[in-house]
Amino acid sequence: MLTGAFLLACRMAIVAAIVLAISAVVGRAGPFLGAMLASIPISAGPAYVFLALDHDAAFLANSTVASILSVGATGPFVWAYCVVSRRAGTIPSIGAAIAALVATVFVTNLFDWTFPGAFVWSATLIGGSFLATGFARRAAVRVALPNRRIDLLVRAGAVMTVVAAVSILGELAGPVAAGYGALMPVVFLSLIIVLQPRVGAAPVAGIVSHALAGIGGFVPALSVVHLTALPLGSAMALSLGLATSLAWNGGLILLRRWRTAR
Repeated sequence: MLTGAFLLACRMAIVAAIVLAISAVVGRAGPFLGAMLASIPISAGPAYVFLALDHDAAFLANSTVASILSVGATGPFVWAYCVVSRRAGTIPSIGAAIAALVATVFVTNLFDWTFPGAFVWSATLIGGSFLATGFARRAAVRVALPNRRIDLLVRAGAVMTVVAAVSILGELAGPVAAGYGALMPVVFLSLIIVLQPRVGAAPVAGIVSHALAGIGGFVPALSVVHLTALPLGSAMALSLGLATSLAWNGGLILLRRWRTAR
């Protein structure tokens, strides 16, 4: 019980810090760098650390298959949000995104997945969604939010409320709802709730669409954990997985700078 409460508190604090940092980065450096920050697996890190502490390396390796499939569902979530937010407000856009996420999870759960199949499925979902949301990246603009203390506190409070609500309501509603709640991309959801009413849909859609490129790095990162957990142990596997994700995002930043320079 204490472990679950501590993990929830960590998740709330980390996601709030990420969203506040993204707000600052987007205003100064644009949507792309904000998206790269949004797609670093910081919020998922504590969950995997506790998983590694509570279970052996074999359990950790097996759990990555489900995690890879979960990552893939983020693609339709972002695609639905980007499409609907062009003509609708925050609540309908969020509803459409969550509906796309749940539908993807439902279809995914109809099959028994091996590691190679999960890899291909999730990579296809994320890659296809990234290509389909190119219009959102082209329409993205740089915006600046006020950074007065009261604004920061309101944003942090809103984000932590979202994270707590998703986690607690899922637990109260039963294991199935808890499973869907665990899959919820809370960083993206928090960004939409906090930023869209204040800056409009276009900048937020640009951020989450750009972030799909970074989210794509979760698939090879989790694959590294899957392949190295048994031979190298949980701690080394998680370290290599984190390094893979950071290297992926770093490579995307360098590639963008190179293309811009050309």
